[in-house]
Amino acid sequence: MQVVLLAAGEATRLRPLTESLPKSLLPIADGKTILDFTLDNLRWAGLKQVILVTGFEADQIRRHVSVRHPGLSVEWIHNERFSSTNNSHSLWLARQSVKGPFILLDADILFDRRILPLLLGLRPEDVLAVRTAGGWSEEDMKVRLDEHGNVRRIGKDIRVDHATGESIGIEKFGGPFGKALFEKLEHRIKSQNGSREFYEASFQAVIEAGLHLHGFDISPLPCMEIDTVEDYEKARADMNQFGGASSVR
Repeated sequence: MQVVLLAAGEATRLRPLTESLPKSLLPIADGKTILDFTLDNLRWAGLKQVILVTGFEADQIRRHVSVRHPGLSVEWIHNERFSSTNNSHSLWLARQSVKGPFILLDADILFDRRILPLLLGLRPEDVLAVRTAGGWSEEDMKVRLDEHGNVRRIGKDIRVDHATGESIGIEKFGGPFGKALFEKLEHRIKSQNGSREFYEASFQAVIEAGLHLHGFDISPLPCMEIDTVEDYEKARADMNQFGGASSVR
């Protein structure tokens, strides 16, 4: 199974830490960056084929991966329009490289290494990892699940009190949803303003077309997105919840 890993953004909310450094290369613990923890978690789950979409300071990411992860099979894709597009455009750029089932994740997430094997072992082929405990805010990518656990709505515009949970930015596409997703991305990018959207807008379009995306609750396992300086400081202070260095052995 392939992995599409998106690491193109400028991370303006993390400045000045990210003035000249990609967010994914921020140091977290034990000499490891956010990206190191992600790639080590992929390796631990047996995922070795990575399509890595870069943008801001792409050369830094390339050098880092070549030095720290020399055995990893990486196909590099560059989003030249990283400063004027959103993650939907980065995902769309990977469309021709995806040959079958794939894991999609953002490169600014710290997560427990057990999440990926759990997703891979689930019977539903198309799965969105969600957190249904702990609360969420207006800024979070919220979801509403139906009585069968399928995602009915996803977006930041969902009212906090109407949400069932929060998407954590990790998905598995092994069924019809993935193919339909790239078709929707293509349509929205070429006929609308899709390049500036979050890719979840295309998730919603595929759901409305009648395909199922199952929500899998990972609430017992730690996971956090790093968007702000406060997030970053919290991640470094609470790194033990992710197992520290031991989680990537």
